[in-house]
Amino acid sequence: MPLSINIKERISLLGGLCFFLSLIEYMIPKPLPFIRIGISNMPLILAIDLLPFPGFILLVFLKIIGQALITGTLFSYVFVFSLGATLASSIMMYVMRKLFGEKGISLIGISAAGAMVSNSVQLLLAYFIIFGRSVYYMAVPVYIVGIISGIFLGYICEYFKNNSLWYAGNINAGNNINDGLPKSSSLTEKKVSPSMPKKLPLLFTKKYSSEELALTGFIMLLAFLFNTNTFTRILQAVFFFLLALLSGKKINYLMTFFTMSIIAFFSLLVPYGEILFNIASFRITWGALQSGLNRAFTLTGLLMLSRFCIGRDLSFPGFFGEIISDAFRVFSKMEKIKLNRKDWLYGVDEVLISLEKRHDGQDKAVREIPDKPNPSLKKRIFHTGQLFLVLIIIIAWLPLFIGV
Repeated sequence: MPLSINIKERISLLGGLCFFLSLIEYMIPKPLPFIRIGISNMPLILAIDLLPFPGFILLVFLKIIGQALITGTLFSYVFVFSLGATLASSIMMYVMRKLFGEKGISLIGISAAGAMVSNSVQLLLAYFIIFGRSVYYMAVPVYIVGIISGIFLGYICEYFKNNSLWYAGNINAGNNINDGLPKSSSLTEKKVSPSMPKKLPLLFTKKYSSEELALTGFIMLLAFLFNTNTFTRILQAVFFFLLALLSGKKINYLMTFFTMSIIAFFSLLVPYGEILFNIASFRITWGALQSGLNRAFTLTGLLMLSRFCIGRDLSFPGFFGEIISDAFRVFSKMEKIKLNRKDWLYGVDEVLISLEKRHDGQDKAVREIPDKPNPSLKKRIFHTGQLFLVLIIIIAWLPLFIGV
């Protein structure tokens, strides 16, 4: 069923807000990368009463893809956790709201239930992908943190819903989805790609398109996944770390080390294989240690590879590509706005109102389109730059060929 122009604009605004809150959440330290406080889900909870189901599902996928582009996790296990947990919890929250209605269940109850579903999916995936049986040791604290953060997020959503002028204006406007889908909307006066980061990386960005880097990363990803040797997989992970570092991506060294240590530690809780030594009654075994190191470096390597080859300027074709470009344009404007810490919800409300007015035609400014590259420079890059990408692909595949 086609979406009206108003619904498309609403999705783009909420999608941009998802990206903005995802960036804030990304900067908050957490024990494991896939464990999230959930503030980036605030637009999804608000959208339950603002969007029809097709528009709501589109926003969910917009949030998942955009969050992966912003944090550089599209090729990593974090994306799998985000996809499964967000999709399951979002559908459950939407169904609950429609079944019980606004009087039957509040946004606080919906958010708390969504957090429980999200945590359950994350723990299930963690069981199969990372920790195995040792996931039972972290289930209780994860659920406790999840229910507390879910209730808190629901309270924020209820407060925003009851006090936001932007929300009141949109909820009263209705959810008309009978209008035909236009060829272009006021949000997309020109086809532009998402904005580039303010600080250009040291390498790669000026030489290669986002599509070239993504293809290169995918080929190296295959080499990483096909490698079953723990030692050479560690070497590959270190290589991906160096690529991410040289490309100018920000890396939290302390959090990376802490995450790897946590993964290795929980693997040691399920001992098997040759006993290396004992700490009191706790046995450290070679099998558990090797498994922990393999999992820690595998997941970190995937994360670093994704950071290297995935950028927020990666474009998608078709209708979804148009929507995600609109959302990134909203996000680029939100990044420049400083919110008041004491009443940041009021600041978010003002931002949404101002952006909606711009979308209505009062300000149809679009991002600057970069100048066409110098033909001679492009030709030179084709001969030298492309060879460099081939070289790093060969290095990534080398351990499989030499059989180290």
